Amino acid sequence: MDTQTSIIGVAILLLVIMPVIVLNKTRKSGKNKFIQTLKNLAESNSAAITQSDIWYQSGIGIDVNSKKLFFIKKTSLAEVNLVVNLDEVQKCRIVKTKTSANTKEGNIELIDKLELAFNFTDKRKNEIALEFFNAEPEGLLLNDELQLIEKWYNIIQQHIPQINPKK
Repeated sequence: MDTQTSIIGVAILLLVIMPVIVLNKTRKSGKNKFIQTLKNLAESNSAAITQSDIWYQSGIGIDVNSKKLFFIKKTSLAEVNLVVNLDEVQKCRIVKTKTSANTKEGNIELIDKLELAFNFTDKRKNEIALEFFNAEPEGLLLNDELQLIEKWYNIIQQHIPQINPKK
């Protein structure tokens, strides 16, 4: 009787633990694929990732030696792979798109989209925006993207040329 109870207990424990292990392994595998995609993008541009972050279906990395920024984002509609040469950037800024909602507690602002936008010294180049978060197409909730975009804004600020106004 004790052996039979132990076997049933172990079987139930395995049924509970196995999905967690499989989910964790799948998540780690997906993260490794993003890291590899980021590394491949850098290598195809004669660079190497020195710092990176991966979140949801997105990744960002930088090669501080070549001053190139690499960004990937996969959605159900498309995959975006972008390379930004920071030596050509005049200005970087965080763009927050918000909406207001009335609740019982009062009016609150919700962030719908977070982007890093780049303006270039060459005015013929269009602005580029790297989308860190978009609630619309995927119905996502804001997680750590706000802290992440601020972190990368600060990293980028250290590597773009500082333009001194003429006196």
